[in-house]
Amino acid sequence: MVERKDLVDWADQDLLTRDEAGERIDGEISLAEEKLAALGPDDTGRDELEHRLNVLREVRRSYSAE
Repeated sequence: MVERKDLVDWADQDLLTRDEAGERIDGEISLAEEKLAALGPDDTGRDELEHRLNVLREVRRSYSAE
């Protein structure tokens, strides 16, 4: 079997740095906060959005802690 080193190298180039991932998470947090602010207290999906926002914030904290 012939090893395709060029494909292995390409896979490494496709990875995000921790800083890039953190920036993307920050963007997702902002979007979730905007959507949450637009919802009323009893709107459908509010609980799921709050949960998503909490998870995103926790992931972001883990990126900052390292």
